[in-house]
Amino acid sequence: MEVVPIDQPHLTKRELQRLYGECGDFLHRGNIEQLMKGRRLPDLSEIGAWFKKITVLLNHHQIQLFDGQRQLWVLMQSDSDGKVHAFEFERLERQHL
Repeated sequence: MEVVPIDQPHLTKRELQRLYGECGDFLHRGNIEQLMKGRRLPDLSEIGAWFKKITVLLNHHQIQLFDGQRQLWVLMQSDSDGKVHAFEFERLERQHL
């Protein structure tokens, strides 16, 4: 078994923040001043690109657990069977021989 870096474009933290802001601006009515200005419609042509980046990010991801000693590694769609798989890893102390 080996860990292979994913080299496809994936959603970055900066892109997530921008997407979150854009979605929030569109989904929430806002204050009276914002309503009077009118709202611009989102650029729907970007939805496919966002979807691909989010899928790449979530298909293989690691979650650092709070205790700092354990991680979850998640495959959202395994190549072998197409199912979700999750593995828990725990840090082992080095033993000197």
